Amino acid sequence: MILRRLATSIRKQDWFAVVIETLIVVLGVFLGLQVNNWNEARQSSLREAEVLSALQAEFEQNIGTLNSALDRLNERNASEYEAALLLEAESLAPEDGERIVSGLREIMYFSPLSVRDNAFESLRQSGELSTISDDEILMRLNDFARRLAWIQDQRESFRTGISGMELDWRDYVFHGPAETPVRTVVNVDLEGFLADPRAVSAFNQVVRMKHIYASYLPGLIEDAGQTCIMLGEATGRPCAVEGEISE
Repeated sequence: MILRRLATSIRKQDWFAVVIETLIVVLGVFLGLQVNNWNEARQSSLREAEVLSALQAEFEQNIGTLNSALDRLNERNASEYEAALLLEAESLAPEDGERIVSGLREIMYFSPLSVRDNAFESLRQSGELSTISDDEILMRLNDFARRLAWIQDQRESFRTGISGMELDWRDYVFHGPAETPVRTVVNVDLEGFLADPRAVSAFNQVVRMKHIYASYLPGLIEDAGQTCIMLGEATGRPCAVEGEISE
């Protein structure tokens, strides 16, 4: 309708009407584009809020998981370290044998970190990380992912080193059936272990490796906590984890 009136005004050389109607057309196009931009910005903002909320929930879970993993690792390392000290003693008390056995059993446990990264990996693979407008949050997410990957690689390197030892641990530390059929227990041939000098030396090496590995986790947990705090500030919901997170 406006375009028809505009054409009529041009034929009549009614230039004032031409100017007014042209302005109306331009304004209409501008407002249409602006409304479209507003809608796109709103959708982008809503999507970013969803992404940040999902990442925050993932980090909250991971912080708890990592703290539990570190606690278990420290307990096992303490038992192994006590056994290593006893093995260096010139003589052993009768009760020391069980403490050494307890430490040797822990060698069987060197599990990977069960860290969830579904939300982050999904965003990375789909290219949706660009949805996050805060560059510092993006930097922290990428730094955490790189640090986690490095720690997992270190664990694999340690496991490769353990597997490459001349000593076959299964000669002295091995799984056996338990009273419950679906479970097993770790058995230790302490007499055979103590009679093999290679075994004691190899055990000490493993203890050192696992202590080094454990030393990596506090920094990773701190990174996760700082990232969670930033995500909480962005979502307006404080990071909900057990215990305190250092600012």
